Amino acid sequence: MGLRLLFLMLAAAVVCCVPAFAGDALERGIAEFREDRLEEALALFEEALKERPDDPNVLLNIGMVQRELQNQDAAIAAFERVLAIRPEADTARRYLADMLLSKGKASEAQAVLQPALQRRAQPYGEFVFLNGLILAKLGKTDEAMTAFIDAKALDSRLGQQADFQIATLQVAKKDYSAAQKSFRGLITQDPNSHWALFSEDYLQALEKMPPKWRLIFGTGLQYDDNVFAIPDNPALVDTDRKADWKSVSYWLGEATVFESGPFNLKASYGGNYSRYFHKNYEKREPGQTIFSLDTINHTVSLMPSYNTQSSVSSLLFSYAYWSVDYTTYQQTLTVSPSHTFVLADNHLGQVMLRYRKTDSTFDWSVKKFGRSPDPSEDRDSNNYAAGLGYFFTFLDGNALLSVRAEFDKNDADGRNWDYTGYKASAGLLIPIVKNAVKFNLYGEYYYQQYDHDNTMYGIKRRDETWLIQPTLTFELSKNVDFNIGYAYISEHSNIAVYKYNKNLFTFGLEFKLSGR
Repeated sequence: MGLRLLFLMLAAAVVCCVPAFAGDALERGIAEFREDRLEEALALFEEALKERPDDPNVLLNIGMVQRELQNQDAAIAAFERVLAIRPEADTARRYLADMLLSKGKASEAQAVLQPALQRRAQPYGEFVFLNGLILAKLGKTDEAMTAFIDAKALDSRLGQQADFQIATLQVAKKDYSAAQKSFRGLITQDPNSHWALFSEDYLQALEKMPPKWRLIFGTGLQYDDNVFAIPDNPALVDTDRKADWKSVSYWLGEATVFESGPFNLKASYGGNYSRYFHKNYEKREPGQTIFSLDTINHTVSLMPSYNTQSSVSSLLFSYAYWSVDYTTYQQTLTVSPSHTFVLADNHLGQVMLRYRKTDSTFDWSVKKFGRSPDPSEDRDSNNYAAGLGYFFTFLDGNALLSVRAEFDKNDADGRNWDYTGYKASAGLLIPIVKNAVKFNLYGEYYYQQYDHDNTMYGIKRRDETWLIQPTLTFELSKNVDFNIGYAYISEHSNIAVYKYNKNLFTFGLEFKLSGR
């Protein structure tokens, strides 16, 4: 925008320097051009051209008017004729290079501009600035930044425009911290300028971008009113329903470890630890107890991805380990490709596939129950899944609606754990109180149809699991949140021992650090 204003100022200077004669069409056209009556000016310039078909001044004015009328092809043709007649007409050369650049013809624009740069045509700073724009379009980021630095050194009036272009190039180089510093400098320099307004828009966009690295640690308390998932009919088992508090902690470290053009590679390590207040819960029979359900999880992941302006394709590799009562319980290996794409403004779609290999440790049952489980209860499995997702962002990108549907097939070593599953879920995140408080509502329905008659109960098992989970998040500071959450889980099954419900109440703090 600033460059365009400079061009118009130059245009006014050019037309003022053209010789004028009484009643001459060129003079009258210049007068109309000054008054911004473009159609009238063009008609007069074309009349003058009939009298002076090879006059570069007439052709230059025609090109400038056509440019203002957005008739790009006509303007380009006029400027090319000027240069054919007078190659040293650097004003026409600069206009032509600028218009070729606006049409995406950066290489042609560079070729047109080079003679003027070699002659150090005046005002030289503006030619150097335009060369920076061309180099940026050609992807020569470092050379473009050098050109903008030189341009503002040559002409202080170009300072803000040059600094803004440098900041956008820093974004292109993914040097986000430097870009943020540059944009903030523009705002501080002149808060009321167009460049400050543009810089604020960029800063807001940068704040919403995924960080290059982040660390999260959360800790809190959770109340569980059915620790062992005792069925609705407790007479079916040898233990009464138990309620207990537990301390919960979780952590995540994630970083982009490689980045080149549209490709990047993220690595992460996360986990959680839950520790109940009570140990060795008593069974109904005196003297008999149940081990604790203290749980530890560790998960490591690698995710290469390919990013475009309208889509992200990624491939997740993940390994997870669980221990229960400090004894190895289960390990999983997951591979999941996904493709997320823009449907329309603020609307995203997603398709995904997943393979998960599960290894459940038989030794755990031996240690905890004193015997190996029935082979039909072996949960070692290969699980295959496919899913679709839809996402809608609103309230300036601060709110999110997500909907997912998933199908999975579980092929287990134990016949009692072969099943086909269908899952539907939805989530809603809405900021309230100026984004200082956020409300999150998540719901999930999961239907599992087991393939074989259960070896213990003689019928095919069918389960329906419902989950409702509202959460309130209070932002105490930029890096600290306080969370209050509730979850209700209801398991319906045609085999009564698997039918249960539980309520979970959670209170905790979350600490966050991130960087770009």
